[in-house]
Amino acid sequence: VMGYSDGGMAAIVGGATHRFATTHYMQGMEIFYGKGMPQGQLTDRDLDKMASDAPGMVKFYQNMHHPEQKDYWRTFLKGVWPMWTTPTSLTEEEVKKIHIPVLLLDGDRDEFFTVEEVTQLYRLLPQAEMTLIPGSGHAIFQTPGKTPLFYALVLEFLQRQLPKAS
Repeated sequence: VMGYSDGGMAAIVGGATHRFATTHYMQGMEIFYGKGMPQGQLTDRDLDKMASDAPGMVKFYQNMHHPEQKDYWRTFLKGVWPMWTTPTSLTEEEVKKIHIPVLLLDGDRDEFFTVEEVTQLYRLLPQAEMTLIPGSGHAIFQTPGKTPLFYALVLEFLQRQLPKAS
């Protein structure tokens, strides 16, 4: 199972209850949204505060979703925010019980999660591997020059998980 961003949360939750190889997890959204971020429906005032407090996040959404529409990020976040702020996180104890291979890939310039936050997750997962991609943000595979490295790391990890032919 492989997931990117929110898909990583789905992969890790699946990995907590099933024997899946989870290849990416950005610690769900609980670390980021647990830092005083509003719950439920976003208001224009909330979005103005985000634009002021987290310009990197705003830039990420502007570039990722309809870059030709300067304020589309507001529409996007208003639409997905209720889903993102619905509790789905795992406790530290639940994460420690995930005994499957997990590859954590993150950019050292991630707009959402610090290297320390990803390292914290790495330390909780008993069979985790972690790679930080220098000069990359949250969307590693879309960072110019980093796409081949991203896919090579994922492929190499997955190939090591396959049973050896006898």
